[in-house]
Amino acid sequence: MPKQYYKILFTCILLYILVSGCVTEEPLETEEVADSFNVSPGTVIHINQIGGDLTVNSHAGDTVEMTAQKKAYFGGREELDKVNIVATEGNRELLIEIEYPIYGTSSVSVDMQLVVPEDSTVKVLETSDNDGYLNLNGE
Repeated sequence: MPKQYYKILFTCILLYILVSGCVTEEPLETEEVADSFNVSPGTVIHINQIGGDLTVNSHAGDTVEMTAQKKAYFGGREELDKVNIVATEGNRELLIEIEYPIYGTSSVSVDMQLVVPEDSTVKVLETSDNDGYLNLNGE
């Protein structure tokens, strides 16, 4: 066989070995974040840069309950630590943002579940380039 054939075969095998460990359906590392916020009646809750699934349920209380799962598909703990969930409370407004590193978001996704007061409004400002789902339950 020609020498060129072996070079191509070796390159293909090497690429397969390198890539097979990098592409996975299961996250390498996960972290759960939970928080709650007391809000006034009629509060508008803004969600920005969600990079995964978002589920919103309502309840008769006056708190917003947030649970989020950060999932790193590459890089593990180091990549998780680069993504932060930040909440800013204002006058009848609550902003929950996912802050990703400037250079990209592809290795970490964030799934979030919110339980909000029935008289509040939820606005999703922006999503990252992710195939996440938005599930709304309640009135």
